[in-house]
Amino acid sequence: MATATDFASEATVSAPRGWTDKIVAADKVKAMLASSIGKTTPSIKDILEQVHGDQYVFSSGNDFYFWNCASDEGAVVTDPKGKDKIWSQMNTDITKVKVKQL
Repeated sequence: MATATDFASEATVSAPRGWTDKIVAADKVKAMLASSIGKTTPSIKDILEQVHGDQYVFSSGNDFYFWNCASDEGAVVTDPKGKDKIWSQMNTDITKVKVKQL
């Protein structure tokens, strides 16, 4: 389980290669992502957008999600846990990020 210290240490993690945290129309994207997983817009944080694709990665509460706009499908990340570890694994080999389809 992540502690407050874990989250504090993750504040400076850079976006993995091929992803950006520079989100155009961020409010609209947050609303779309919240609606897609049945959460409230203010709960959507840590958004990354695939640079040359249709996917987003984001957090809501203690969970991280992938959302594919082209297929309108999503998944919750089951391993690794925490922004720092997920971003690092995405940078190394995104296929090793374990997810459960929504």
